[in-house]
Amino acid sequence: PNVYGLTNSAIYFAGIEVSRDQLVLVITDLQNNIIQSERKSDFALDDTDECLETICSTIENFLAGSGIDRTKLLGIGVCMAGRVNPKTGRSYKYFTHKEQSLSEIMEKRFGHRVLIENDTRARCYGEYVKGCTGQEKNIIYLNLGRGVAIGIIIDGKIYGGAKGVAGEMGHILVHPDGRRCGCGQKGCYEQYASCTALVRNSYEANPEWGSGRIIFKEFYAGNKQAEKIINDWIEEIVLGLVTLVHIFNPSCIVLGGGIMNEQYIIDRVNRLLQEHIMPSYRCVEVKHAKLGNNAGLYGMLATVQQKLR
Repeated sequence: PNVYGLTNSAIYFAGIEVSRDQLVLVITDLQNNIIQSERKSDFALDDTDECLETICSTIENFLAGSGIDRTKLLGIGVCMAGRVNPKTGRSYKYFTHKEQSLSEIMEKRFGHRVLIENDTRARCYGEYVKGCTGQEKNIIYLNLGRGVAIGIIIDGKIYGGAKGVAGEMGHILVHPDGRRCGCGQKGCYEQYASCTALVRNSYEANPEWGSGRIIFKEFYAGNKQAEKIINDWIEEIVLGLVTLVHIFNPSCIVLGGGIMNEQYIIDRVNRLLQEHIMPSYRCVEVKHAKLGNNAGLYGMLATVQQKLR
């Protein structure tokens, strides 16, 4: 529909993030003002009918309690952990035993159009439309947490690949016969470059260093062992970025994950990356994500507005 000249309350959009340990829900109006928001922390994502019912009933109750005119809700954008095909509305990891796609199940339940997307791609798009990337059109977003996944924007458009599952950066092989990965292979990138890898390496060096916050506290206090652990980890991150830069030629790389707010990481990654890439690729700049935990929601709200209005 043509939305120009409409008042803020003429149309609403809903964004839902289904992460492994929480649900986050928000409704905005035409000018992106937040009308209603909710966070459900007593949640664990699992491939069961009970979990799907929890997700659907939480969304249903949230919409019912928002007080908006449901006929003015243009659509619902849902981003979730795991591999997702946004074209078919299916997750390849969760609720795969259902005959209907996840988007079809939700559309029938709620009576609204539902768009499904992978959480990392949603965060990537959120940073693109509302975050740190400015006017850049060719962007790589790395989500470094338990694993490593990437979102790819080429000429201003999200790239999903043939089946919508592009971006499993965590499972490129960087150390043949290295650490065993949960995927069954050895030497995967996420076993060395994820935040989980940093915490594991820190804990192995000193059982009292059980978090990223603690290891950086030790580093800033001048602990040389902590410095080596962090610098070795950053070199592993850069090892993967060099490959990405030479394949995609991005102008901007965004590093997402709570620990990426440490400016030391961004500065060192930028310096090492420039040293290891060819001169014609040195237009790239590495930045830390601006939107934090809200990036996926912003990405889904923007996706709904773009595709459904």
